[in-house]
Amino acid sequence: MNIFVRFWRWLLSLFWSKSISMTIVGLPSAGKTTLVRAFANQDTEEPVVPTIGAQNSTMKIGKINVNVHDMSGNKNSRALWEEYCQRADVILYVIDSSDQEAVLASENQLSELFQNFSLSRKPYLIIANKQDIPGALNSEDIMSRLKLDYVSDRTVKLFCISAKKKTNIDQIIEWINNEF
Repeated sequence: MNIFVRFWRWLLSLFWSKSISMTIVGLPSAGKTTLVRAFANQDTEEPVVPTIGAQNSTMKIGKINVNVHDMSGNKNSRALWEEYCQRADVILYVIDSSDQEAVLASENQLSELFQNFSLSRKPYLIIANKQDIPGALNSEDIMSRLKLDYVSDRTVKLFCISAKKKTNIDQIIEWINNEF
């Protein structure tokens, strides 16, 4: 990003607070709700009740006010993903990187999202969660298995994190604040 754009954003931030909408999707038990708790600096060790439909919340992530839509990953709720993703400024797809079957299933779900023309201008943050679990796939393996190297028509950024341990959450926050 050039220096003029950064300066302009900084100048605007002195007078206006930026607000964006973020939709978080992924298969069941990937860690979507735990990620939301990590963003909100809440207890991430506490057990999570599976999300039904969508959980909506508003929080400050860095300097930006964010409307967060934490979507259920169950099959019946996936029909809602497109509607919420269309309204989002950024889409986060959370993957359980310690579960190889879930990674394979995520490839199919991501492919469906990528094929949706109405979502082609949206940036995607692929969140490889549960990096604290032994045997979790690393960034190169995730890139390869999800075929992310072949995605060239949209912004796709991969983050390897542990939402539960709050590891590398700051990298996501930094990206969001730099891009918006």
